Amino acid sequence: MKKPAFLTIIIAVLFCSCVRSTNTELTDKQKEAVKNEVKDQSDELQSAISQLSEKYLIVLDMQKFPVTNNSPDTLTFSQINPINYLIENSNPDKVIYVKSASLALSVSLRGITVDTVSIPDFDKRLKLVNNNVFIKTKGNAFMSKELIGFLKKHEVRKIIVVGLVAEECVYKTILGGKKLGFEMYTVPEAIIGKTSDGKQRIIKTLAEKGIKLLTINEIEKTP
Repeated sequence: MKKPAFLTIIIAVLFCSCVRSTNTELTDKQKEAVKNEVKDQSDELQSAISQLSEKYLIVLDMQKFPVTNNSPDTLTFSQINPINYLIENSNPDKVIYVKSASLALSVSLRGITVDTVSIPDFDKRLKLVNNNVFIKTKGNAFMSKELIGFLKKHEVRKIIVVGLVAEECVYKTILGGKKLGFEMYTVPEAIIGKTSDGKQRIIKTLAEKGIKLLTINEIEKTP
């Protein structure tokens, strides 16, 4: 009578041991799966950020303009934050700020001259990481000789353009850079249009013309 009871105890011990072993094995597999998932996400993040580090970032016209029929409404944090995020994740030395200046013709006995009327300050919420600031007087920022000189000096080939305004300066600058032989990029979330529909049309047109679109959603993935 004692023998069966003894066997029962042994079987019970072996069963519990197997259950513990199986539970431990499942836990280890789960931990390994989580570890691999975190690694994959980390690799994706580093890959996306490396895309920024190898390119120059041009930030256009992020200034305190008076609101008119030709400009977007007052900028919100949701519009500025994507631009600041790109600035923060770029190489500080490779960030370029471009300001727009308005001009006026002056007529005098000496002839006709062109004078700079005003250069609005940057929006106070814009993150500034260096003094690489250039002034443009036309929609296409690449019309600035000073900017072209800077780009040639640093042997720049790949450029991301973000900022204001999608339908005008952003569009003209991106195509202007492409015409000069630069590899041009933009980030739809980091350009601001007069209207949402107008911006979407510009993004579609740029893509059709061979401009490469990066997405900030990939860059914002975190482990």
